[in-house]
Amino acid sequence: MLTPSPTDKRKQPQRGLDLTQLGLPQLSRESTGQFIGEMKDLYNDESSPSSQQDELTALHSLAQKLARRAREALEVLQHEQAEERQHEEKKYLSLLKNALVQALDPPDTERPRIINIRRLNTVSPQTIESFSEREIADFFITSLRMKMLQACEVSPQDILHTVLSDQEIAPQIYGAHGYRRVATLLFGGNMFVAHQEVSKFCKANQISFQSLGWPSSFKGTATHYREKLRWIKKEFSHLTAIECPPQSETFSKLPESLKGPWGYIAYAEAEYGGDMKKAFQNMSALCKAAGVDFKDLKWPAQFQGISSEYRKYIKEFSEHFATHTKQECPAQENRYTELPLHLKGPWGYIAYAEAKCGGSMGKAFINMSALCKAAGVDFKALDWPPEFHGSSLQFRNGMKQLSENFSTLTERDCPRQETPFTELPRHIKGLWGYIAYAEAEYDGDMLKAYLNMNSLCQAIGVDATLLKWPPLYRQNSLQYRKTIAA
Repeated sequence: MLTPSPTDKRKQPQRGLDLTQLGLPQLSRESTGQFIGEMKDLYNDESSPSSQQDELTALHSLAQKLARRAREALEVLQHEQAEERQHEEKKYLSLLKNALVQALDPPDTERPRIINIRRLNTVSPQTIESFSEREIADFFITSLRMKMLQACEVSPQDILHTVLSDQEIAPQIYGAHGYRRVATLLFGGNMFVAHQEVSKFCKANQISFQSLGWPSSFKGTATHYREKLRWIKKEFSHLTAIECPPQSETFSKLPESLKGPWGYIAYAEAEYGGDMKKAFQNMSALCKAAGVDFKDLKWPAQFQGISSEYRKYIKEFSEHFATHTKQECPAQENRYTELPLHLKGPWGYIAYAEAKCGGSMGKAFINMSALCKAAGVDFKALDWPPEFHGSSLQFRNGMKQLSENFSTLTERDCPRQETPFTELPRHIKGLWGYIAYAEAEYDGDMLKAYLNMNSLCQAIGVDATLLKWPPLYRQNSLQYRKTIAA
């Protein structure tokens, strides 16, 4: 079982607790009936008259009441002998696992059970009277779990150590529903943060993140994710039936169809305030989680910007693309602050990156490709070199360096060096030239080094094969050194 590192200086949670010690009932179906009366009493004790009581505040009030009871029990238990707490550690970890994983899905159910959170969020002193024992249990679990864990001072990392410690991933935290559950219970419903933190945790503890079966990262709340997932599953065939028609004004609500570039625009404007990148990533994540084919939407490539700019350049390129690609963009020593008329060639690539994408060559390439596809024009007519992964300043410097020194750099093989290259050697030909360039220019990123060198060579019109580099390698130079040594 994975446990927190002994060198961790954070205050560790007290062990040896179970729910009865905290003054709370056990999380079992059999015990919920005994809890109903007491829970109603606690709720009414904490609530103002219903006419003045906000329902959400009332729910939080009840959770806080029980959390305070848990904290009071903790303070008593803190005086127990340390040996007793250590003796009960396994019991406590088992309890956590049961509370976090199994409680949502009792073992007598064959398929994971999804709690109707919407019904529980409308609880009041009157509606609670109509709750079944199962709904009482659901209310207890969903409203108290986070509060109880906070009272016990258990961090998300401690919980992840517990629930991910088995050889097999529990079905309750697997897949799209598991992703949403973990986000709700441990990260305040923030799906993006949950994805980032669990991925980081798995990497640090040598656990396969892929084994969780989670879909791509979603930027939004767990509630929004759940609603949209249901929507995609139910309506996807209708959303992809016909092309979404153009609309001159901003989309304030979703149209019947989201197919094509205008469907992309509509979804971004109606759901995400025009954020095209967020719209693309979230729709892609939802489609994967729903088991439908994102490609059926026929959206162009992802655009990293706002819909107003996207609209502007679709119109511009639809009408005047022939003019923009008629001749090469002239070189300019100073940074481009405005987009020139002609965008053809490597300097057109630089100009668009600097004038419209903050100097990001990668973003410029992706955005221009997306705009051309949406406008129905041929991106290849721009005659840009392959995508460069870096800034326009790095691209400018790289072109200058290669233009002035390419014959020298490829004159002879780079000599072997056992220690990492910190400076670019005089010659970068051959296997060790590839390693030297990756280490001196890109912190050992062999993939970026290869792709960027190819882009620069095409930009200045030289033959990259003269470098005599081996095939592209996707891992870092340290791993590459080990591979060739073996």
